[in-house]
Amino acid sequence: MQISYQNIDESLNSLDKIYAISGDEPLFIQETKEKIRKKCINAGYTDRESIVVTKDYNWSYLLKSSENIDMFDDQKILELKMAGNGPGINGSKVLKAYLQQPTESQILIISLEGLDKKTLSGTWVKDLQKHSTFITVQSLRTSEITPWIIQRAKQYNLEFTPDATSLLLEMTEGNLFTTLREIQKLSLLHPNEKIDYEKMANAITNSSIYGVFDLTNAFIAGNKKKTIKIFEYFKLEGVAELQILGLLSKELSNLYSVKTTGSTKNIFGPQFYKDRLLQASKNLSLSDIKKGLVKVADIDAASKGQGTQSSWQGLRQLTQLFF
Repeated sequence: MQISYQNIDESLNSLDKIYAISGDEPLFIQETKEKIRKKCINAGYTDRESIVVTKDYNWSYLLKSSENIDMFDDQKILELKMAGNGPGINGSKVLKAYLQQPTESQILIISLEGLDKKTLSGTWVKDLQKHSTFITVQSLRTSEITPWIIQRAKQYNLEFTPDATSLLLEMTEGNLFTTLREIQKLSLLHPNEKIDYEKMANAITNSSIYGVFDLTNAFIAGNKKKTIKIFEYFKLEGVAELQILGLLSKELSNLYSVKTTGSTKNIFGPQFYKDRLLQASKNLSLSDIKKGLVKVADIDAASKGQGTQSSWQGLRQLTQLFF
């Protein structure tokens, strides 16, 4: 059975043995899993195991896990998170066998996050659609984010003025996880209040809008404006120079590997990240990447008191090196 995540509540009137959640919006995927998990727990499935499936995952564990449940007669939730990679040939065979004969004492929840169209067109996905409750999670269009913010605010007994809503949208840049976190925080700071621009600005100023991986994602995507914005934010927040350097150094090393081999085979991460690396490597010359690696060494030396340039100056130059 195939449904949209908006209709998950109706489908949970009776539990299925297998749920698959496919989409690109992490918040909606998490919320969908939480609803399924809560229903399972209420039905007596109190044991839970969560596994992130990498390309080296041993899919035979899926069948062994079901054998152990039968042996000890437990009620279990098994969650498999597939981020960026399909199951491969052997995994597809094991998954198909399990789908045809699922374990009675186990609820299997599989989340397919950030998979490309080619991966999602595989036979194993068609098998999931046939033998599971297959839930599709759609990302919000830009025009839908403002109404979503207003609706979520109402759930927390808040009302935003239009300029406050616009400010929140601008500062969180459409990141729904971050947006929801700000709404939750506002509900604690100003319960049951109308939030105007000033209250919103004060709340956002005192929060962490960006995470460390937002910087590397902007850096790899070639977004100069956002990269510099996040960098300056980290500087104001007091993030350690070496922490930022370590992140950018890793991205440069990955870029060098992809540029010299023409492949992302040896890169660990979800498929969308590998695709960004591959595209970035095509846009950059090997000479530019080498300059970046040399710059990393210079910044590392500056952080130890060597040279005349400060490490912050060097980092800012590094973030702009490829733009």
